[in-house]
This record gives sequence, C-alpha cells and structure tokens, in this order.
Amino acid sequence: MNLQDIYDDAVEELKDRITDEFEMMPFEDVNEMYKDEEDNPDWVHDIIFEVADSNVPIYTSDLLDVASNDNWVATNKPGLGPAFDGKPTPTNIIAANIFEGIEENLLDFMNSEFHEILEDYVLEHEKTQKRIED
Repeated sequence: MNLQDIYDDAVEELKDRITDEFEMMPFEDVNEMYKDEEDNPDWVHDIIFEVADSNVPIYTSDLLDVASNDNWVATNKPGLGPAFDGKPTPTNIIAANIFEGIEENLLDFMNSEFHEILEDYVLEHEKTQKRIED
C-alpha cells in the first residue's frame, strides 16, 4: 500500500460524494453554481474532511506499509498533532500525516477540478432532460 494509491482512491470517492451531493440539490441550485462559476462551496470542505478521514488506514500493518514506501509520513511532525488518541506514537504520527496528505491532495484536486465536475453534471443532466422531452 502506498500513498498514491490512497490518494487515487480518495479522489474517486470524493468525486462520487460531490456528484451525490449535486443529486440531492435542486437542479436550479446546481445550475446556478455552474453559471456563476462558483468555486468550492463550504460544504465541499466538509466532504473533503470526511473522505480524508475515511481513507486513513487504521491497521498498524497498513500504516507501517505506507510509511515504508513514503518515509516522510513517519518523519514529519503532523500539523494537527498525532491521530487517534492523540499520543505521539509512531502509528499515530503516521496516520496524522497520511490524513493531512490526503486532505491537501483533495483540496488541490477540488481547486482545479470542481468546476469540471460541476460542468459534467450539468451537461449530463441537460442531455437526460432533453431525451425525456423528445
């Protein structure tokens, strides 16, 4: 297991969660975000946190496997402090750094891709509506 695999899984989960969020909104609101070229709304940050949290490995063997492939997760001091119970154990430090790496990666992804995901959703919805009308 390596960090890039975790990042890739988290990005896919994030895209699914964002699309699910669009589907729960009235289409007019989604379309307005698209027309206004709105950047990441506040609710996106909540989803990013949830996705990052759910993608951090919890088993010691998985955490150590990631650290063996990406040493920085074991050697950097996490900005948020140690994970889990807050004790500065090696696995808690690794988990906190993985969380921060995932979160940063997802923020970067959404800053560059949010509008594209929004556009894809709006265009697909419009195609579907047109087929229904025809």
